[in-house]
Amino acid sequence: MTPTSAPLEDQEPVSGNGTKPTQAIKAVRRRATHSARRDLNEKELNSPGVQQMLLDELAQAEEQILELTTFRTAYYSADKEVAVLQAKGKIVVSQEIISFLTGALGGAAFGFLPTVWEKTDGSGALTLAVGVVLLAAGAIAKVVRA
Repeated sequence: MTPTSAPLEDQEPVSGNGTKPTQAIKAVRRRATHSARRDLNEKELNSPGVQQMLLDELAQAEEQILELTTFRTAYYSADKEVAVLQAKGKIVVSQEIISFLTGALGGAAFGFLPTVWEKTDGSGALTLAVGVVLLAAGAIAKVVRA
């Protein structure tokens, strides 16, 4: 029997995007019975219909607990993974900043080198040494990050 020719009781409702709104239906059903009197006397509790309804509610609650337990476990696993990745991201950013700054300062020292090389006080050699050290530190920082 095709879904269009089935009786309405046999068809599951479908929303506009093609999904079945089972959660919405359960919520409506529960709200409808929510206002019912919750206190049952001994005679009502011995009724097979009431016992069946109570067992059904208990089974639904147990299913929901199992489903939510798996979601909770998955949530905590994902939460830990996000925290680890965020910590790694912070380390990578700081290493990138160090690498960039040492490379830029080393390059600036080499750019400044022709100006100070002609002086006889040894500042040219010092500038060359500082530039080499900074560029080497930048390269090492890049290698360590990778």
